[in-house]
Amino acid sequence: MKMTAKLKNRIAGVFAILAVGCVVVPRQYYTLHMPEAPQPEIGRIIPIDANYGKTVYLTSSEARHMNIAFTVALVSVGIVAAAIFFHAWQQFKEAKNEGA
Repeated sequence: MKMTAKLKNRIAGVFAILAVGCVVVPRQYYTLHMPEAPQPEIGRIIPIDANYGKTVYLTSSEARHMNIAFTVALVSVGIVAAAIFFHAWQQFKEAKNEGA
């Protein structure tokens, strides 16, 4: 099954939106809703530079979720970059075959 350019663009767009969402949404949420001072009694002792130099404190579970979201974003960017490279490579090969 050959994928059309429109479908490829849509898939790349979905991964790009996923990447942006996985980075921006948690950082904005934590910036607005988490304390700026540690709260050892409830386990909020892990400092995170959430946004524009503002440090907030998270529990280990919250920090793990933020790290997972960042990892998903990096993987999504990698998939989009690989898809773009693969598409460009295919076009290069087709142009080379037509010229030969």
